[in-house]
Amino acid sequence: MLVEINGDEVDMTWKHRTGPNLFEDGGDSYTFSSGTTNMQEMQTGSELLYNYPNPFRSGTMIRYQLSAYSDVELRIYDLTGRKVSTLVNDTRIEGLHEAEWNTEGMQPGIYICELKTGYGRQVMKMITILDKRSLKCNWLLQQVQALY
Repeated sequence: MLVEINGDEVDMTWKHRTGPNLFEDGGDSYTFSSGTTNMQEMQTGSELLYNYPNPFRSGTMIRYQLSAYSDVELRIYDLTGRKVSTLVNDTRIEGLHEAEWNTEGMQPGIYICELKTGYGRQVMKMITILDKRSLKCNWLLQQVQALY
């Protein structure tokens, strides 16, 4: 696709490839022009919105927005840079998306969520807090296991 921008006017032309770096009109070629184009509407990309709740105990929902079809990787890292979870590693359509991260068995602390798409990379900080109920269950389980 060839894009030509002249002030407020944008011309986009799709051309048929005939060889390395050789393009010509015909075949699948067509042109779209607009004299009143809002450049923000033309930009494509992705946005890592937020997670809720934050801070959280046992899990959180992570929201992200895609303005176009894209490969998506959504990963969670601890503060040492170790990957602890991959939530999404697939292609997604445009729109609002959510992914759930279940933190059962994870240590409380700060984690980094990374969204990588064909449009770039974004990160955000998430905080898990101690779940006292889970702590009591783990302590009780350890005591029972110690008896056997």
